[in-house]
Amino acid sequence: MVIESVNPLIQRLYVAGTEEQPWLTWVSQLQVILQSDAVQLAVVGTGDGREVVSHCALDDASAQENLNAFKVALTLERNHDRVEQRFGWFARQDTHYGLWLCLGNGRQSALWQHPAMVLLRPHLVQWGSVLHTSVKPEPFLLSADHTAALLCDNRGRLLASNPLGTEILQRQPDPYVAVLPSPLMTALTSVMESHQSCWVPRMLWGRSYQVLVRPFFDPPGSHLMLIRMQGQSRTFSKDYFQKLYDLSKKESAVAVLLANGLLAQQIAESLYIGESTVRSHIRKILQKTGSRSLNHLMVKMHCGLNGLEWSGLYPPPRPPEGAGEESDAKIV
Repeated sequence: MVIESVNPLIQRLYVAGTEEQPWLTWVSQLQVILQSDAVQLAVVGTGDGREVVSHCALDDASAQENLNAFKVALTLERNHDRVEQRFGWFARQDTHYGLWLCLGNGRQSALWQHPAMVLLRPHLVQWGSVLHTSVKPEPFLLSADHTAALLCDNRGRLLASNPLGTEILQRQPDPYVAVLPSPLMTALTSVMESHQSCWVPRMLWGRSYQVLVRPFFDPPGSHLMLIRMQGQSRTFSKDYFQKLYDLSKKESAVAVLLANGLLAQQIAESLYIGESTVRSHIRKILQKTGSRSLNHLMVKMHCGLNGLEWSGLYPPPRPPEGAGEESDAKIV
């Protein structure tokens, strides 16, 4: 199925950052899926039209001309989501970068109608927003409203965080301490001892948050901690689950209720179907999503590993030279 090959590509899109090598790898993988070596890409700064990453053939004059037009357009207007002929322009107002993509060699290109590109296109638009800031919810995509994502080991040592997680941790007296603050450590310990997880309230530096801790699978033994402002909620899209994982309509409805924390019996009552039918749907969902368990599935749903909320986890900031011993946190 196309979805099986596109899922890893979507994941890698959100952790590609602005370094050249990850993008070159991403382009080569897209070429395999499209069965075409005619794929060109550029990451362009929206403020000054500067090429940050470029994979554009020097002898393709029309592509270079279109890329130059994209650079100029970004300095005037940041909102772009359009495909004309073989060229695609993608950017958001709240981003620092735009993506330019060229598929095919001729004047027109049927590659934009490829099923993989239909699934991939919404993520091309969202990429810059996810990398640098929170994202406005789109009808097709999950709304990314969690305040922060932290990855830690079972002793509370910080392995990585997304930008919003880093922002919260920098409110500590010593922002370079690579361990969880006490309120988050108690949440982690509680989950490890009870083997159960749910949203729990925690006070952090005078602000009220909700915290969810989930066992993670990479690296083994780690835990993912999601933090959101008190009262925030998450909207899940049945269409997103259905398209991303190739679920049936009924399976996607069950997936949404699972993500919202309902048990099999509650889902059966909500959908007016038998509990055995719900469990059958759950088994199929686990199989189609490649999840090892319900817990693994919940991590995927809540962390958006195939979508918006993953957003790239980065190692914790290191103190300036001479400010103390550097953290031994690993890059994830």
